Amino acid sequence: MHITLGWDDLLFEDATLDYEALLDDWRWILNGRFRVVAGTKFGDWFMERPDGQVQFLDAIDGTIREVATSTVEFRSMINTQEKQEEWLLSPLVLTLHENGVVPASGQCYGFKLPPVLGGKVESDNVEVIDLRLWVSLCGQIHRQVQSLPPGTKISGFKTEG
Repeated sequence: MHITLGWDDLLFEDATLDYEALLDDWRWILNGRFRVVAGTKFGDWFMERPDGQVQFLDAIDGTIREVATSTVEFRSMINTQEKQEEWLLSPLVLTLHENGVVPASGQCYGFKLPPVLGGKVESDNVEVIDLRLWVSLCGQIHRQVQSLPPGTKISGFKTEG
């Protein structure tokens, strides 16, 4: 069976989502004003800042970085295979779709064991999870481990709410 992915399989571009509430557990890293441009199916977010630059809030590694100087540049870049593979994890999404693992409305992909806690970025470690829950968990986990030295063994963690 041949599967072709569309934008809806790779991105959230939902103007009805309450991004302020959704990203509440990321306030420790999000400073200033922003407008969410799109989100990946893994709970990462592209945000436009008042100066026009687009930043990427990476839920896998808990960082935020500039990816484009404007939304026009961002739209051009995200239409390349290289950036779809890097930012949207399109090969992994394709594998998941081929295996029948497809999120419904209000859901996304999450890692059974988040990579920051030692999990692998591979299909066997991915499950469908509630979008709000996953985004919240990632923000809480990354906030709690941000000050630990690289390589620190983590035996447990606590979530709030």
